[in-house]
Amino acid sequence: FEEIKKLGEGNFTQVNQVLYRGTKMYAVKVCSMAKVKNLRKETDILMEKHALNKLRDRYNKEMPCVKLIGTFKDEENLYFVMEILQGKNEMWSACRNFGLLSDQATRITFKEICKQVKKLHDASIIHRDLKSLNIFLTKDNSAKIGDLGAARRLDSQGNIIEEVSEIPHKVGTPFYLAPELWKDSPCSKKSDIWALGVI
Repeated sequence: FEEIKKLGEGNFTQVNQVLYRGTKMYAVKVCSMAKVKNLRKETDILMEKHALNKLRDRYNKEMPCVKLIGTFKDEENLYFVMEILQGKNEMWSACRNFGLLSDQATRITFKEICKQVKKLHDASIIHRDLKSLNIFLTKDNSAKIGDLGAARRLDSQGNIIEEVSEIPHKVGTPFYLAPELWKDSPCSKKSDIWALGVI
């Protein structure tokens, strides 16, 4: 991989645009395992990988989120190789750089986001951190969801499946949090619907 440029970064990750063997562009999310362990985010990383694999297997070309191509690791990092989206980038930056969407474009984009969230929910996955920074607009003005690091699986009754080793902590971005997340109560698909309303 030849690194082209940095696309973004989070608490324990950095996303780079890379060129693979001089022919194909990808986004590579680099997860620092030392930071992951320090922040006790091992479950989040494993769940993100599980969710992305499940969604790829279920939807393939109709992915509701940025498509995972594969993963690999070395002594220091875990790498998520993902499709690179050609477009305006995340919704927040697009609005900041190009201006707010028109009413019609807002309705179309919001409908597209809702369809993508429904696909997540139909696959028994809740996102738990939906926000404009995690919505990506593509060149054909469709939307894809990114960053499934806070995602969790749901059982057949729609209850979250917690990992035994998971340490309770606030999850999500404060401005978008549903009331139950503020109260450390169990979350559900409704928590994502609340965040959609904020978006």
